[in-house]
Amino acid sequence: MSQQDRQKDIKILCQVLRQLNRLSGVHWDTQKDLEGSDLTLDARQNYAKLIVSKHPMKEKDFEGFEQQVASSGVIKLGKFYLPPLDSDKEFIPLLWAEGDFKKEPPAVGFRIGMYRFPKGRRPQVFGFRFEMHDGKSNHDYFHVQVTSEPHPEIDCDSTDWGPDHIPCVLVPANNVVSLVFCILISFYGRRISEQMISHLNIDGKYKEPLQFLPPRNKIS
Repeated sequence: MSQQDRQKDIKILCQVLRQLNRLSGVHWDTQKDLEGSDLTLDARQNYAKLIVSKHPMKEKDFEGFEQQVASSGVIKLGKFYLPPLDSDKEFIPLLWAEGDFKKEPPAVGFRIGMYRFPKGRRPQVFGFRFEMHDGKSNHDYFHVQVTSEPHPEIDCDSTDWGPDHIPCVLVPANNVVSLVFCILISFYGRRISEQMISHLNIDGKYKEPLQFLPPRNKIS
């Protein structure tokens, strides 16, 4: 990957994350999901409990964010709330990102923790890993895996009996931005593409996952 392509990926990734954070913040503040339905009591209570230790990112947190990632080549993001879920509404999705654009190929991974607070019990979590290939393993392709500990710094009860390495499910991504879009479509379906992705003025290669949606509602 050329330095120019690398910097372009960083710029667009930061643009997408900023836009996503705005969308997420609006829906958590208004307590409505992407469909416009009111959040359940469990969703509101679980979110209120989680933000005590993990404060949501604000617009000011993105000041200098792109410049810092572009200059260092390193991204680390650990308190990024995805929008409320339409299904499995009690879970609060928290995204964590870490990676190094200086590597060849770049190695960037995203973990999504699904949190809930059962009454009278410790918080629970399970999660998913969406990762780029690293060129050094049998899983050298863009994929998603389940993970028992998406965010080690949050003290929760996690599932310790499930597999952490298989299956590695192939996802239709070819760069870090299209990987993010795969994450969003996986969690929110077509609605997220209609409300956010399709409006972004970016190269078509980043929107490749949209080509796998049914043709009748294909988004260019």
